Amino acid sequence: MTYKSPNTRPAKLIDQEEQGSSFRACGYPQRYEGEDPFRAYGKIHDRLNTGTLQVQHDRNKGIFVQEGFNGGPVWDEIREGVVSMVVAAAPRDG
Repeated sequence: MTYKSPNTRPAKLIDQEEQGSSFRACGYPQRYEGEDPFRAYGKIHDRLNTGTLQVQHDRNKGIFVQEGFNGGPVWDEIREGVVSMVVAAAPRDG
């Protein structure tokens, strides 16, 4: 069964050129079995030569982007649209 809200519409895609914009991403980290995704928040820092956006998570809010977020949208909270999708996360110790 597919559920479709009457308010559902495609996400707005935005060409991200600004640095310092706030982002939000959602994902299901390893060993998490809940229905609602975890959220990561932070700032968009730079566009790399490959076209990839580099982001830094906000240590005071949410969790960091990690395995389980791959393929999910990166939502620009200021411009209210999708600017990218999660493709990688830097390895973390601990």
